[in-house]
Amino acid sequence: MVKDNALIFLGSGRFGTTVLENIGSKPGLVVTQADKPGGRGMKELMPTDVKKKAGELELPVHTVSDRNELMAIASGHKKAVFLVADFGLIIPPSVLALPDKGFWNIHPSLLPKYRGTTPIQSAILNDEKVTGVSIIKIDEQVDHGPLLVQREVPLGINDTYLTLLDKLARLGAELANELLLNPRSKILNPKHQDHSQATLTKKLTKEDGFVQLEKLAFNLEPLFRKYNLMHLLPNKDLWRSGIGDLKLHNMIRALNPWPGVWSILPNNKIIKLTSGRFDPHNRFTLDEVKIEGKVYKNRLQ
Repeated sequence: MVKDNALIFLGSGRFGTTVLENIGSKPGLVVTQADKPGGRGMKELMPTDVKKKAGELELPVHTVSDRNELMAIASGHKKAVFLVADFGLIIPPSVLALPDKGFWNIHPSLLPKYRGTTPIQSAILNDEKVTGVSIIKIDEQVDHGPLLVQREVPLGINDTYLTLLDKLARLGAELANELLLNPRSKILNPKHQDHSQATLTKKLTKEDGFVQLEKLAFNLEPLFRKYNLMHLLPNKDLWRSGIGDLKLHNMIRALNPWPGVWSILPNNKIIKLTSGRFDPHNRFTLDEVKIEGKVYKNRLQ
């Protein structure tokens, strides 16, 4: 049993892990998803990233897999602050109503823009110059609840999904720390979202990263010449107009590590485009590709 007004943290993935390790108030309890099959052959039960981090921080952890387990925790700690970041489970209305302060969710976008599961990737794919973090009081709809606090952050041309995730998670922890110092004023004066401006993101699939090789050939040519791999490109007569340097760059930085930007070579091997950059003169360079796991870099190190 945690004390009244203590912090209960709910999270599972990478974003939630970074929030957890940067939160100022030590949670009285960490709640995360139950271990799931993984590893070689999917034969090993794997803990969430948050569970592993909580162990490192010597924090008490409770794993849950259904609404009944969530209800038991919430009903036993109605005075606690419930902070959610990348939890991955839907919290039903019957549970949301139990804590006196409700459930607060840290979301990595400027809500109501980019609601849903892939706000970071979507902001990069759409070439946004600014994004941010919102903390809302969760209601019955996805990322729909009133805003408790929100802050912008610039999105650089070479920010990737992972660098931006880290930046936004740290900002989310900072905003949570501020909110936890004086929660009552924010709870009593929330700002309702303009739902007419809402945009939704979609769950990514492997196919979202596929690009026909003929559309990538122009960008691949310098790297393939360096490594004597030109025989793996289609005949030049088959090359099509590329998808554009900026669009390709945005895909590479948004979709790595998964699903990645990928194509199929004539020898049926999979090629992944894993790194690119724009220099100060606005010139794009494809820095790295992987062919069946073997790395080819533009600049030899």
